[in-house]
Amino acid sequence: MAFGKDVIDAYGTTFRRNLTKKGAWLVEMDEIVKAFGVVKTTQNRREIGDFDVYHTGFKRKVFYYPSFGVYKNILWFRTGDMEGVPQSYLDR
Repeated sequence: MAFGKDVIDAYGTTFRRNLTKKGAWLVEMDEIVKAFGVVKTTQNRREIGDFDVYHTGFKRKVFYYPSFGVYKNILWFRTGDMEGVPQSYLDR
């Protein structure tokens, strides 16, 4: 799913609160976002594999997003490796 700056401008401070990555994803997937503007479904991302792209000792899942022509590296179920204090989401 993708939406542009017009959607973000339209919802303004409606969703301004501290959210986890999962919480932010749930807001983005909620039908209410569509009330603020055009939301488009994109092609599915493609999983490329697991790589330690930042040399932190932790592998990230690498995905390719064909709708945008970009790659995204996701620290799966973890946070904080760039700050040197990696934590699992599952430990919270």
